[in-house]
Amino acid sequence: MALAACVAIALAGCGGGDGGGETKPGARAPAPPAAKEPLDAAARRLEAALPKADCEELIHVMLHSIERGLTKPGAPPRASECELMRDEARSGLRGYRVTKVKEIGVGGFSEGTGAEARGDSTVGVVWLLDSDGSWKAIFNAIFRPQIEQPPQLTRLADANVRAFVKALRASDCPTAWRGLHVGSRFVRGSGGKRERYCASIGKAYRDPKSAYSQIKADASAAPKLLGRTRDFSFYALALENGRYMAIVLAGRVGGIAESEQREHVNPSVLELVTVRQP
Repeated sequence: MALAACVAIALAGCGGGDGGGETKPGARAPAPPAAKEPLDAAARRLEAALPKADCEELIHVMLHSIERGLTKPGAPPRASECELMRDEARSGLRGYRVTKVKEIGVGGFSEGTGAEARGDSTVGVVWLLDSDGSWKAIFNAIFRPQIEQPPQLTRLADANVRAFVKALRASDCPTAWRGLHVGSRFVRGSGGKRERYCASIGKAYRDPKSAYSQIKADASAAPKLLGRTRDFSFYALALENGRYMAIVLAGRVGGIAESEQREHVNPSVLELVTVRQP
């Protein structure tokens, strides 16, 4: 996702927790990819690189290869990507200092202080592994505290991720759209228009190498819960052909019109990326 592409968004209070309903793992899920380093080390490297806003350094900890439209990481940053990372370094991540880190399988979350945080809010960063084992910051914004807080809306998150995967498998775009988070790159990149999103994934289904067509072809793959923070749930989707995907669900956000948010379930899919290619 374009890091906080965004509007400065903050998770709104979503009500009390509702238990810890777990999703059932797939019957033959392969072992998850391994990280090159602990997430804490990557978060500290991001903190150290931000003051200079050097995109040659930032590209190693920001912008997942899937966000960049690449099959593998490592390509030099484009001018537009440099502009995006520098904007984040000088706005939403300005003055970022890591305070807490939670590693959650192939995902994780870091909290910190920063120039944009007020009161008890935190500068939060959502992380996912890239296909080379590196950690990438895929979303950042101002959130209420997430780490060491009771998870919220857990059963709804489990039900919603299952419904989302089922919709992708059935090529049911209206239901998949409803399962997406209003702040996701899928929704924002479609200008908030379902028709544009459905047109784009319609093309993807016709490509046998795409994640959409491979999810459709794998009738037995099911999302497996990796862990949670207060408002985020992290899942893995392991396909029979070896593709390993991460799915992140998040609660409602502030700063976006309620009328637009009503088109999407709560919690909903903020990110879906391939962590290991087939």
